[in-house]
Amino acid sequence: MNNLRLTGLALALSLAHSAGVQAAGFDANFDPTGTGSTGLLVSGFDWSPTSFLARGGMTAIRNFVAGTGPITFDAFTHSTLGAFFTPSGPVTPPGLNSTHEFTMVGGLGMQVTSVAQNPLLGFATATFQTTVGGRLTDGSNPFFALYHDTTPDSAALSGSGYGSAGDTLLLRANAVLGQSAGIFLSFQNATGLLDQAGANDWPGVNTVTGTGSQTTLALGDFSYVNPSFFTNGVAGFAIVLDALAFSGVSIALPFISSNPSDCFNLVGSFCSADTPTAPRLEADGPIIPNIGLMNGSFGGTAPDFLAQTDFNSPIATTLIPVPAAVWLLGSALVSGLAFARRRTAA
Repeated sequence: MNNLRLTGLALALSLAHSAGVQAAGFDANFDPTGTGSTGLLVSGFDWSPTSFLARGGMTAIRNFVAGTGPITFDAFTHSTLGAFFTPSGPVTPPGLNSTHEFTMVGGLGMQVTSVAQNPLLGFATATFQTTVGGRLTDGSNPFFALYHDTTPDSAALSGSGYGSAGDTLLLRANAVLGQSAGIFLSFQNATGLLDQAGANDWPGVNTVTGTGSQTTLALGDFSYVNPSFFTNGVAGFAIVLDALAFSGVSIALPFISSNPSDCFNLVGSFCSADTPTAPRLEADGPIIPNIGLMNGSFGGTAPDFLAQTDFNSPIATTLIPVPAAVWLLGSALVSGLAFARRRTAA
């Protein structure tokens, strides 16, 4: 995504002068090498087109229509960094995705809010929003983790290499701030191959076609930020990361720009590389899509939904004097709640 949407990410943090807060802004000093140098002034991350899985998404839609049963589902994704957003535009550091790579994995809870069908014209629309705090259907916290790997091995088809063992953790977020909503319009009678990104690696599996989007989704409650990559860069000051988001989210079927993933990751539990079999649906990781032979069909019985997605991740930070840094670390949640209130009022 080359259109970085910072709308809704402006944080105006007004605290007492005694706290020593000097400025609130959008950019962070980020060192792509992890050596702790000043690095780039980064305003966000541009992720490559990828897959997302709505685990239990089709079941939730059918339950909503029937008026009985759970209408919540879990959404999982992973991606490889395409570029950094900086004040002067997108920047691709030397060796990105050849000698090193940045990857992410994420998961959160969603719920269906409406379903509309037109059998005569053959289209259907479903809307959805995040659960409270983004909690998954098992009650666990949502997650977003950013990794660095000096031996690039991420593979969209197998879902492997995204934050695998040995990769360096850069950041971990554990909460959704505020609420995000989305919509997907599917054409139930206009079907075709699921995988149209080059060779068909999902033989025998078809899909409905469709398009959708989701509003900016803000993440916070950072349990870890790696100081070797997110550096201070200003003498006497520290940069506190307030929020990171999924923005400019698009959803589409069939897959055109990325191979459909046959496995999705959890933090600390990773997908394995595929072996050359057809179809490529080995049970080789923690989350295996169950989409049947017609992905996204309202009339089917498969529980899950798989789609192509694209998004970027703007960030928001606060610059503070070092003596106040320890005090303000505990205020990250406060700034996150202020962010959420702005999203709600917008």
